[in-house]
Amino acid sequence: MKKKILFVLALSAVMSLASCGAADDGSADSKNAAAVTVTEGGEESAPAEETTAPAETETAETEVSSAAEESSAAETASAAESAAESSADSSASPTGVISTANGDITYDELVINGMANQTKDGVYYALVNDGGGAAGSTYYTVYTSEDGNTWEKSEHYYQEPNGDNTHLPLNDGRMLVFTYDSAYNEPYPYAWVLSLNGDAISVEEKQDFFSNVKYDDETPITEGGHMEYYVTYDGGYRITVTMTSENGNTLYKQFDLDPATLNLQV
Repeated sequence: MKKKILFVLALSAVMSLASCGAADDGSADSKNAAAVTVTEGGEESAPAEETTAPAETETAETEVSSAAEESSAAETASAAESAAESSADSSASPTGVISTANGDITYDELVINGMANQTKDGVYYALVNDGGGAAGSTYYTVYTSEDGNTWEKSEHYYQEPNGDNTHLPLNDGRMLVFTYDSAYNEPYPYAWVLSLNGDAISVEEKQDFFSNVKYDDETPITEGGHMEYYVTYDGGYRITVTMTSENGNTLYKQFDLDPATLNLQV
């Protein structure tokens, strides 16, 4: 009887120990499962990543937005500076109205027509039409006073033949004038170099300015008959010449000018 009791007790102890072991194992599996859920990115970990991602995206968007605003502000400031510089340059020219026989005119309007310029010494001057006849037009000169605030009128006059004339104010203060179809019956456009000398206009004629120029097919421009011509100023000492003859010859070419003489470099 005692042996049966001891056996039963021993068996109960063994079963109890086995039960405790099974419970411990289950508890360990539960902890491991919880750890996987938090750290190893399983299906249950996705919500945690979704909650952190928007914060990072928002930060990045904020940084990009801030950078864009700074860039926009910098561009605006740069544009404002450029506008200020342009305005300063514009305001540097004389603003007084020039009274003429044909009405009042401003310096800027004369510049647009190629009839005004500024010397290297900073003196602004302009040619004002004073009328003329069949042969030509007469111009008088106006120039800025020493203080740069008023216009002075010269007593000297400059005469220019009537015709197909083009006026190009150069950056160095001189003017390059072309004349064609005038009373001189030129075979090609003649050139005139104008410069302000004191209060008078100095004139240098260059009748042979285009004498060595040929059309694109190597035909001399004197052999194409009557022509239409255009000369544009490209800045510095460079011009572009376009010529079209009545015979169909054409020329379109950019030329350099000699800085000292303004002769055409062919």
